[in-house]
Parts: sequence; C-alpha cells; structure tokens
Amino acid sequence: MTTGARTTAIGTAVGAAGTFGLGALVARRLLFPSPYTATATVRSAAPTDVVFAATRDTRLPGTYRITRGSTSVRVGAVLGDGDGSAPDAVRRALVDGPEPAAGDWAWDALMHDIVAEVLPGPATGADEAVADTHVVPSRA
Repeated sequence: MTTGARTTAIGTAVGAAGTFGLGALVARRLLFPSPYTATATVRSAAPTDVVFAATRDTRLPGTYRITRGSTSVRVGAVLGDGDGSAPDAVRRALVDGPEPAAGDWAWDALMHDIVAEVLPGPATGADEAVADTHVVPSRA
C-alpha cells in the first residue's frame, strides 16, 4: 500500500468516525432535547407589585406563577420599569400570594385567566372564547 493510499484510507476512516459522532450528537438532541426552564430574579417586592430583572420572559404580557420550594406567587400585568429609571428591570402587579423574597424564582406558567392580557385586540370580556387565532390568506 502506498503512502497516498494509506493517507486516503486513514482520512476516510477519521471522516467517517467524525460524521458518525456528529450524527449521534444531533440525533440525541433531536430525540431528547434539553427542556427550557425559565427563571426570574426578584429584585424587590411590595404588597402590590414585584420588581424583576428584565428578561424576555418577565417582559411578556399575561399572568404568571413564580415558585420557589413550596411557595407559589402569581404576578400579573407589566406596570413598567422597576423604579422608573432602570431599563434592566420590570415591575409587575402582585396578584396572589405572599411578597416574594429577593433572589431567583422559577418562572412557572402562563395563567390564561384574561384573554385580553394574552391576545390584545377585539376581545371584550374575560369569558370570551378565542375560536381561531390564525389568519388564512385569501386567494384572489
């Protein structure tokens, strides 16, 4: 076997092993994706509102639950920046539960209690059902 043939054979074997390894990694991620777990950092709390560090999740409209251990707190509408001058903070209404202590909390779930909070638009009442939320383009 010549040096060129040996180099080609080794390169082919290494390439095949690399392809197999990368394929196994991609397949594992597709079959067993890492779950997204959101956290919210509470900076301060008062009897009527909670100030969070601003993230994509804490800026979203709606009513959410934050949990730490056995403590569960519901937070509602976004009221603005943390103290009016901090762009990296979000102030939300405290809906239900004790004032949360400062620190990291699990940002648990969207509570679908008021349609207008989640889907702003023509909905007028909290009991109004949303039958279809996507638009089908016309074929003109």
